[in-house]
Amino acid sequence: MNDVFISYAHIDDQPMLEGQRGWISQFHRSLEVRMAQLLGQELKIWRDPKLQGSDLFDDALVRQFSDSKVLVSVLTPRYVRSEWCRRELEEFVRLAGTQGALTADNKSRVFKVVKTPVAPHDIPPQLIDLFSRLLGFEFYEIDPETGKLREFDETFGLVARQRFFERIYDLAHEMCAVLKTFQPTPDTPAVRPSGKTVYLATTTLELQPERDKIRRELLERGHRVLPDAPLPSLSSEIESAVKSCLGQCTVAVHLLGRHYGTTPEDAAESVPALQLRWSAEAAGQRALPRLIWLPGEGETTDERQRAFLTEIQDLPKWHFCADLFEGNLTALKKDLLAKLSPAEKKPLAPTVATTPATPTGPARVYLMCEAADEPAVEALEDFLFAQGLEVCLPAGDGGSADASTLHRENLLSCDGVIVFYGSAPRAWVDIKLRDVLKAPGYGRAAPITVQGVYIAPPLDHRKERFRSHDTHVIHAQPDFAANTALAKFVQALKEARG
Repeated sequence: MNDVFISYAHIDDQPMLEGQRGWISQFHRSLEVRMAQLLGQELKIWRDPKLQGSDLFDDALVRQFSDSKVLVSVLTPRYVRSEWCRRELEEFVRLAGTQGALTADNKSRVFKVVKTPVAPHDIPPQLIDLFSRLLGFEFYEIDPETGKLREFDETFGLVARQRFFERIYDLAHEMCAVLKTFQPTPDTPAVRPSGKTVYLATTTLELQPERDKIRRELLERGHRVLPDAPLPSLSSEIESAVKSCLGQCTVAVHLLGRHYGTTPEDAAESVPALQLRWSAEAAGQRALPRLIWLPGEGETTDERQRAFLTEIQDLPKWHFCADLFEGNLTALKKDLLAKLSPAEKKPLAPTVATTPATPTGPARVYLMCEAADEPAVEALEDFLFAQGLEVCLPAGDGGSADASTLHRENLLSCDGVIVFYGSAPRAWVDIKLRDVLKAPGYGRAAPITVQGVYIAPPLDHRKERFRSHDTHVIHAQPDFAANTALAKFVQALKEARG
């Protein structure tokens, strides 16, 4: 009895170089080894090594279908044009239907491996419906800058070889999950994910490798990842599918890259933007935690995406129940795993009637400054401390992981913020003010309502014209003489503390 049947076009197993193994042969061997490692036992993966289109489609081959629990279709241009391959797939589907079902524990017994992409209009109509419902394992990537196709083949170098094995690991993990749940016995009970369910939004091509890594790690840790099937092509159908997935999830993750992404023909927004909008609605309805990753400042040249990223940073509607991350993905992954970790159980304390606690101790002000401005900021720091305020400062190395953690902790614990506008550019000031706006997404119970910008030398025309409706604008005085604007800021901070 076969565990897996590989359906492929024989031309796709011809090696690029004389003396090498063909792609299908390497795929077969690698998949068999990895699945045996995951299952802890040998299994049988069968493919027809010799039959050609002119051979008879006889009972011997049909028996391979009826004995197989899973079928893998290796999709290529030749595969979809081959009547032989089409008949293999159709016969497996027919036999699976007569034997019970084409799924095992709601998991498809047919896997779509895309070696070489095929245009939808080139796929026979009888296969389109089946393939459209299968989550494809793509053994290629398309360069988002040049549009060139790169297949995962060791012939094309070490990077392509590494990506090939990463995909093998992804496919083997999913196929083992089917085999474990297929006709379970008392000795091999059905195994279901013991973790939580995560909505990992589909993204643009440039971030697909990073999404794959996150998905792989989540699955290996026992979590379930949605969507687990391709999203439809029309926005109305996408909305139904996404909201159904979100309703099953405990956290949503969005990776937004340098490009805006594909826009459905019946929509005005891209698929990544639509998914973010619907997760924001879910957050408003049931406080769904969300993690949103954005590229660093100035990394996108796509004007539409740049406007969208600015809107995400500026408008509070995107921040509800959201943690925003920029640059390195490490911080996002760390936070995601922390959210998915089971909460530490603590012994229950006796219930005592209490009244809501009021803040104690001095008001805390977070004084943001660039490392180069640390000497210049000391006079302001001393003044604030003399007013009875607890002053928090950023870490010296603003680019380190520890500095980012401290920055967020200061935003969580402070009562107010002052941004020191000295040697730093105006863009840096704007970014810090946006961080203040995003603070509720980090877990604050209430937004930071008292914020100020301290205009310090060197002065220029832009600094002199700096204005704001919701921020205290404080202009430095010679020899640091306290002024009315600074006094108003301190008073507002103490009143906010209560």
